[in-house]
Amino acid sequence: MTMADDHFIRQSFVLISATLLASVINYLFQFSMGRLLGPADYGALAALFSIIYIAVAPVQAVQLTLTKFVAEFKSAAQPAFVKELLVSALKKLFIASAGLFAAVIVASAWLADFLNMPSKRIIFYFSFIFLAMFVLAAARGVLQGMQKFKALGINIVLESAIKLSLCVGFVLAGFGLAGAIFGTNISVFVAFALMMFVLLRMLAGTKGQKLDEKQKTSIYLYSLPMLVALSSITALYSADVLLVKHFFAPAEAGIYAAAALVAKLIFFALMPISQVMFPKVAELEAKKQSHFEVFIKSVVLVACLSAIAVAVYFIRPDFVLNLLFGREYAGAIPLIGMFGLAIAVLSISYVFINYFLSAGKSGFVFVLPVFVFAEALLIWQWHRTLQQVIIAITGTMAGLLLALILIYFYYAIRNRSP
Repeated sequence: MTMADDHFIRQSFVLISATLLASVINYLFQFSMGRLLGPADYGALAALFSIIYIAVAPVQAVQLTLTKFVAEFKSAAQPAFVKELLVSALKKLFIASAGLFAAVIVASAWLADFLNMPSKRIIFYFSFIFLAMFVLAAARGVLQGMQKFKALGINIVLESAIKLSLCVGFVLAGFGLAGAIFGTNISVFVAFALMMFVLLRMLAGTKGQKLDEKQKTSIYLYSLPMLVALSSITALYSADVLLVKHFFAPAEAGIYAAAALVAKLIFFALMPISQVMFPKVAELEAKKQSHFEVFIKSVVLVACLSAIAVAVYFIRPDFVLNLLFGREYAGAIPLIGMFGLAIAVLSISYVFINYFLSAGKSGFVFVLPVFVFAEALLIWQWHRTLQQVIIAITGTMAGLLLALILIYFYYAIRNRSP
């Protein structure tokens, strides 16, 4: 094993360990909310989290764009450009977040009606999270590009721990669903404050240097396909929860949300592998060096780990579900195995997407919305049972992975893949 291999594995382990710890804490949060709130209110909370995932997808595009260009500036030893990118991104995203905050408040009555929420006040409380979530993503993108994975991992874990503590406390104090929202909002604001403290110390003494027009154009052109890619991926694993909340009774929506959460553990637990791969491939691409080996290691690692998880989901779905939610959600047991398989396939697709983007291959992204539309259409037309919804999702995910594999070989044949 070379030193580069060992370094990649160690850094992957650091971020994977932190993300797994955060995932455990988040699942304790979900487990606690599921038991304390009950299926109906838990289904409402899951729908709100799906809105967060979809709304923050464009900002995740900014986050990964920052990661790529910060990695390139780091490779060229240009910290002044890193600071300028951070400041510029924070200004723009704060304006965007304020606009979304206002839009959600205006649309609160419609959202509450569409999602069968108990009150539009719930939407109002929920809207405050957008004031901090966008800028937090930008700050984390800069830290990821600088490959400070330890600091990034600590921040992710702290956010999860604060959220768990506050939400459980608020719900037990009698605030119910609103208490879960209050705790989540506060945790994001605190995580952003801590992240900025780390970055300001790291960049202290560095004077920002303005980007030239060529650099700005390059960043903007890169962010567009990133936006399409991440919005599509997020919609693929989030829109189903919203549609189920709309079409099914509150209790059934809560059961589906529990199954979805268990399945998505695979995706979120393995996401750090792509996060570690991304800046490394971007840096190697900037240096005109081969990054094929990093990509293959990432695919194999995600495929093997997800296969183990899916096997457990098929063999002992009752154990997995009861460990988190209890017998009140027993209706989700038949859903977990197939749902886990669908999300495992999406996890492998996510590696391909991140690889293409980090290597500067962006033409493929406009294929992704086709699968988002296909999934939504299938669920809209065929939703007689929850099992039928999951079959539609699994078919969509399989088609997506096949398309990405064909795209990879297309790039290879055209000599566009190093």
